[in-house]
Amino acid sequence: MDKRSTSRTTSSTQEPTHLDLAEYQAEWARIHENTIRQLEQLEQLKASGQSGKVSGAGSQRSPSTQSPS
Repeated sequence: MDKRSTSRTTSSTQEPTHLDLAEYQAEWARIHENTIRQLEQLEQLKASGQSGKVSGAGSQRSPSTQSPS
């Protein structure tokens, strides 16, 4: 019985999908900075009394913009 893996691919036949360490760290730094910025914006909105506008921030669709059938 052949013990070699037949599903192994070589780097020449497959594009690399991994990031090197520096790119990985930079990507997580960007994610972290964006998260901090969004949290600060949320706190500012809450402090200014506009927290009602934030509740639907995750949804891009509004029921009022849909045409009735």
